[in-house]
Amino acid sequence: LISALFASASALLLLYAIAPTLGRGPALIVAVVYAFLPLNYAEIYNGMEMLAFGFLLLAWCVFLRDSRDKAALAMLPLLLLCRFEASFYIGFALTAAWVFCGDSTLRRRLLLQFLVLCAAFLVITAGRYAVFGVFLPNTILAKMHEPYTHSGLKELERKLAGLWEFVRFY
Repeated sequence: LISALFASASALLLLYAIAPTLGRGPALIVAVVYAFLPLNYAEIYNGMEMLAFGFLLLAWCVFLRDSRDKAALAMLPLLLLCRFEASFYIGFALTAAWVFCGDSTLRRRLLLQFLVLCAAFLVITAGRYAVFGVFLPNTILAKMHEPYTHSGLKELERKLAGLWEFVRFY
């Protein structure tokens, strides 16, 4: 039920977000098509967090676009609580936007978002360590062991080695 509410709220927020650019008619068509995507229904039936994450991410983008910085800042910890890896995706997006943005006022806004993102990440990670004694969320740790993988932490090491090769190459 909660996932269905987030899917509905996302469709309405999507309509609000794109109507100024596309016009109300085309925006309504896009929002309705989004609302009926099979992927959304799979997530609703599974009761997973991705619809909540998608809604929060879309809300964060709309708040940034509309210069509602305090509301956007409030979304960051919620996004990180929903998905641990969001810190890396959002951090990359904010860094890229900051690098390619020429407007000094927007750059300050983006820098503030990035600093709050980092602070939220540190606080949430420290809290997780204080309560559970681990830095990674339990869902990530669980996926590194049977039955998700046969190699456990070796798989993580292999992926990190591949990342290092990518970074070295570029």
